[in-house]
Amino acid sequence: MSQGSCRDDDDDRLRRRDGTTSLLRVVQRSPARTCLVFTSVLTFVVVAMLAPSLALFFRNASKKSDDSGHLQEVRETSSTQVDFCGKEACRRMSSLLKDSLDVRRDPCEDFYEYVCGSWPTKHPGRSVTQVLASAFRNNVTRRARDVRIPYASEVRKQTSVQKAARHLVACDDIVAEGQDQSAYVGEVLAEGGVTWPDNGVDGNTSSDVLDSMIYMTKVVKIPVLLEVTLESGSNERVIIRRPENVASKDAAVFTSLAKIQSISPGITNERWLKAFRSFLNISGPNDVLVVIHDHRYSRAVFGLHKELGDNNFAELYGWLCAQALVPFTRRSIIAEAASTDSRGTILETHRAWCFTNSDHVFHYALEYPYLSDVVTARMRNDVGKLMQSISRSL
Repeated sequence: MSQGSCRDDDDDRLRRRDGTTSLLRVVQRSPARTCLVFTSVLTFVVVAMLAPSLALFFRNASKKSDDSGHLQEVRETSSTQVDFCGKEACRRMSSLLKDSLDVRRDPCEDFYEYVCGSWPTKHPGRSVTQVLASAFRNNVTRRARDVRIPYASEVRKQTSVQKAARHLVACDDIVAEGQDQSAYVGEVLAEGGVTWPDNGVDGNTSSDVLDSMIYMTKVVKIPVLLEVTLESGSNERVIIRRPENVASKDAAVFTSLAKIQSISPGITNERWLKAFRSFLNISGPNDVLVVIHDHRYSRAVFGLHKELGDNNFAELYGWLCAQALVPFTRRSIIAEAASTDSRGTILETHRAWCFTNSDHVFHYALEYPYLSDVVTARMRNDVGKLMQSISRSL
């Protein structure tokens, strides 16, 4: 530091006037002392600036000396991450992201095209929901094929999971494996009195289209036109509703067997009671509570029955039953009914139908093999705790 600069500082100090407070007073220092203080401060600043660089130098030197151990730790960490992300759910998410992202786009200019730009090309005409649903059905079907099914002699020992798996796989194999079950479908329909196209019912005077309706619901588990079930309990009642009618548009109508003829004028009370006792195991008095959902629809069905008569209505009903069981017949029939010649599309459409039907019959038993494989113990515990807290709050 030059002597001139020190004098300039000192001259500047001399030109200041004394203040009225200690904050404005200037400490009297000699030029030599002022230069010493300034030099010390400058040295401190330089050392402070060099300290991080020196620390980084020694740290890097130490890091290089221990490089092999560090790399091993990194490899172990990377291996753990790969194992975790190698699960099916993680692979599926990665695949969806690859199908959706368009890295050629600048996210700052068009973020939507960056995130979703490739989706229409990879999955034309299909939404993300449809792709996920298809993948879920494929996974459930694949797990169902791995379920061990007892031999025919042990059918009564089958669990609900085994029955659901057998039902789904038998339906899926019609297209996936080219199996022909049309003869068996004919036998199933005949057991319920339906032998379409041979006059609708089997010609036996004991056959009744009302029996066939309840048979399709109770035995085949594929209701046609009407779904007739029995709700047991302290107040036993028969439920009549539109198939797959989750939320009825009309309020439920409560009636009795003695008054049900007002809705079905072409069917006597005796025929209703006979059908109820044959398929619903009603052994009580001759009168029973009947609950009809969507009664306008039921009136229309039985109005058509009265207009066509027993034989013509039975033939129509037999045709509807045959149509409902087409997915269980053979691949050629299913392909002819499809609107496309693509085998992949036919298989996917057929698999969706099989899944919907199996889910309607077996509910959670169908998804159990898949969920038990992908749901962790921690998740099950969390759900259990959640259900306990909900039950305590009710």
